[in-house]
Amino acid sequence: MNAQGQLGDGTTTTRRKPVQVIGLASETVVQVSGGRDHTMARTDDGTVYTWGSNAYGQLGNGTHAARTTPAVVPGVANVIDVMAGRDHCLAVSANGSVWAWGRNGLGQLGNGNVAKHPSPVRVKTKAGGTNVVLSSIVSVGAGADHSLALAGDGTLYAWGANRLGPGRRWLEDHAVGRGEDRDAGSGRRHGRRPAKLHRRHRHGSGLHLGGRDGQLGDGSTTSSGRTTPGIVPGLTADAVAMGRDFAFAIVPAG
Repeated sequence: MNAQGQLGDGTTTTRRKPVQVIGLASETVVQVSGGRDHTMARTDDGTVYTWGSNAYGQLGNGTHAARTTPAVVPGVANVIDVMAGRDHCLAVSANGSVWAWGRNGLGQLGNGNVAKHPSPVRVKTKAGGTNVVLSSIVSVGAGADHSLALAGDGTLYAWGANRLGPGRRWLEDHAVGRGEDRDAGSGRRHGRRPAKLHRRHRHGSGLHLGGRDGQLGDGSTTSSGRTTPGIVPGLTADAVAMGRDFAFAIVPAG
């Protein structure tokens, strides 16, 4: 599909073979991430480019106009990690701060409200009773409507959707890279993009944080979203991965 220009080739024509993204040939791209109808790319100098759908401001350029070719996201620099959710984007700066933009109906931008933002805003946290910008982050993950951040000391933060779903999902297949999950009792399989994995250390053992009925990992299943990051209790993580409605962490072995 390319109806919103998410392939970045300057057209809205569906392509059945790979085409080169326009405007990045002279750049060294080190990371890409795709949402529902938009795409992100990070270059080796920490610049972030976006293209595709912009209905919720997910391109981060202050407008709601779709783009068929990449453009720089203004206001963020020295970025070390990016991740696209369904209709929102996250970026981590080298100083450990987290920026977000796009859809925010369930608090997935983590800035304390549920208004969509077409330009980057700083993610804030009330962990510890404060209300300060999130810091010391090394990696981020984004699901459909929820977000996750991993700090350098292994602390995990989660925010956004935490809604109930039609039956708990068991996601072990996802965790080992098969790229699908199954609704309990239905037998239906759902294709998924590969989950992004960020590691702090080489070895660890798996731990499932939460599925569709509790993807924030705090033991709750409230239908409303969390608008600021909260700490996922009870673990220190070496790595995290995300799916549409779940989160997965690897914790130190032993």
